[in-house]
Formats: sequence, C-alpha cells, structure tokens
Amino acid sequence: MEEGVVMIGGRETAAESLTRDLIHRFYSGDARWLAGHFAPDFTGIGAQSEQYRISIDDILRNTGVMPDLVFVRERYEQVAQSGDMTVVMGQYAAYVAPGQDMAFADIQRFTVIWRDIQDRDLQNNGLQNNDMSRAKLVHWHLSNPLRASVKGERFPRRTALGISRAMSLMTEQKRYQRELQIQDVTGATHRLLLFDLQYVESAGHNTVLHMTDGAQYVVHRGLGAFLADTGLEDNRCGFVRVHRGYAVNALYVRSVSDCVTMVNGETLPVPLRKVTAVREAIAAARIDDDMP
Repeated sequence: MEEGVVMIGGRETAAESLTRDLIHRFYSGDARWLAGHFAPDFTGIGAQSEQYRISIDDILRNTGVMPDLVFVRERYEQVAQSGDMTVVMGQYAAYVAPGQDMAFADIQRFTVIWRDIQDRDLQNNGLQNNDMSRAKLVHWHLSNPLRASVKGERFPRRTALGISRAMSLMTEQKRYQRELQIQDVTGATHRLLLFDLQYVESAGHNTVLHMTDGAQYVVHRGLGAFLADTGLEDNRCGFVRVHRGYAVNALYVRSVSDCVTMVNGETLPVPLRKVTAVREAIAAARIDDDMP
C-alpha cells in the first residue's frame, strides 16, 4: 500500500484501488487511460461554482494542464454497492512536486460511482488490473473547490494551510542558511542547497549525494557520520532515514509501499518491518499534525 493511503477495514477493495488510479492518472495527464474508463452516460460535477456539470471532454482537456502532484494524504472508502454499481468516497491532499513553476497545496473531497466492478478476490487469485477493464466511471463529483488566488485561474496557486509544512519546508531548504558545504573524494569543495539534494546513499565507507539535476557527489564519510555531521539526522530538516543505506528528502518522496518511490520514478529499498515507521516519519516531515 502506498504512503498516505488509508484503507477502511484494513483491506483495499477493487473499487478503492481503481479510484486511486483514477485520481493519480488524472493529475499525471494520462488521458488515454481516463478515456478508456468513462461510461457513455457519464455525468460529472466540478468543484468550482461554474462547473455544475462537466463532460468527459472537459476532464480530458483539464488533465493536460495539471501540474505534477505529490499526494501526502489519501483516503478511499467504498461506501455502497448495489447490483453492478459501486460508490467510493474520499479525500486527498497534495502539493506540487518540487521543481515546477508554481507552489500549491490543498485538500479536496470527491465521490465517484463505478459500474461493473469485479470482486477484489479475483485479483488476489492472480488476475491483473487489466482484468477489471469492464469497470466504467458513471459519475464523478468534486465536493469542495480548490481555492484560487486569482479569479478564473485554471489551477490555483494558493498555498493551503492544511499542508503548509510542506511549503515551509521547501522555503527553508532553499535558504542560504540551509546550504551544505562538502568536500568530495577528489578534494573539491561544493556548496549545495538542501532543496537540491534528493537523497543520500551509503557506499561502503563513503556517502553518495544524489542531486535533483542528476549530479552525484561522493564524500569520504559513512552515511551515519555524514548525517550527524551535517545535522540531517534531525527530521526537522526534512530528511528521513528509510534504510540503513539511504536517507531521503521527504519533499521528493511520491509514495512508500514495499519500496520508496521518488518523484523522478527512482525506487529505494525499505525494510518491510519499518514501512509504517518510515511512512509516518515522511508524513511528519511535511504534514501538519492537525491535518484531517
């Protein structure tokens, strides 16, 4: 299960899993997947006051202009099923992935209705997601608006109070006080912003710094000593030790399941027994305690 996903009753249903795919694929711009999952009689209600009714074309058009989001708290709950109709309700909080030309975070609630959901037990018996291709989206209702700072703005850039810590962490890591000065194994000295440091990796008696632009720096310090020397062992800096060989910048973590998935698609190992602790530590680094 991914980081931040809340399952009711401890087991995710097929409808809940499909709804999570729907939300993620909408924000990742996967119009082809979306188009294949709408029922011909689909109806939708948008969150904004002028979006009393939205069409399939409206959704497919909007998915093309969405920024890349990191989901930090998701809830999917199958609340009703009758015949071939299944209702899923929930909410998600997300912020714009670092490195884009906007800063935005908010929480949104939704209700979706699927037709012809196959039983989750079929998947557990070895069938794949494409075996659920009969499921079609009949209705999608976004029940609270994303709050825009400028009237008519297509995707609002207002930073929501609900997950202000993630935005604050970005700002703090960009400040000159949060620079790292390192000396690599060649003797060269570098000054690096924490914000540009995606994760650090143990390499024997050395530590490799992986930067967001793909650059790597190797320092002659073990990972534990490096984190202690730089103060990054303090989670308030936004870095979390996810494995004895890795520590990650929480801002760049997309999800935590049987591995840590970074926003650039890289995956890092996490011990199975520590998945919950890692997930909670990453959430604490970027989510306010009172967030619903």
